[in-house]
Amino acid sequence: MNRIKLLCLLLISALLLISCTRSAEETTFTISPQGGTYQGFQGAALDVPPDAVSEEIELTLRSFSKAELNDLAEGSFPVVSAFEALPDGQTFTEPITITLTGLDLEPGIIPLVRMVDEETGNRVLVESSLDYDPEEGTLSFEVEHFTTYAVEAGEQVANSECQETPCRCGSISIQQSDASNACS
Repeated sequence: MNRIKLLCLLLISALLLISCTRSAEETTFTISPQGGTYQGFQGAALDVPPDAVSEEIELTLRSFSKAELNDLAEGSFPVVSAFEALPDGQTFTEPITITLTGLDLEPGIIPLVRMVDEETGNRVLVESSLDYDPEEGTLSFEVEHFTTYAVEAGEQVANSECQETPCRCGSISIQQSDASNACS
């Protein structure tokens, strides 16, 4: 009887450990000059317009594990998602759109997208328009090059009436524009 209890306790502990540890996921795409939409990890997607690249290239999106997210925790706002877009420094002749799904922010909290310098830990706001739908938990933004990006749970900006409605007042567009010296 005690063995059964011990085995059950070990099994439950193992299941809890597995469910609380999110590992990094990675998806590699072959992008052509024709462009297209490419699906990645956890619903992440790349929307590449025609002629954004001049030749066929491989691009990779790699999500951060829970432990890696914890390493990014220092900063103004909590990091709710982070990923590497590789190869780092890859540029595009036309901006590409990255869409993330599964963001579950409190009502009235806006997402902020930042570029991350993994060596220094510095985070710089991405100069881009963001489209965020809190009901769907989707965030879309444009980038002109690949690097490491983090999504932070920003300040509460919605009024109290908007925060109390189940629909969270629908989707919002945010213009981020203080990304001076973003690439060095």
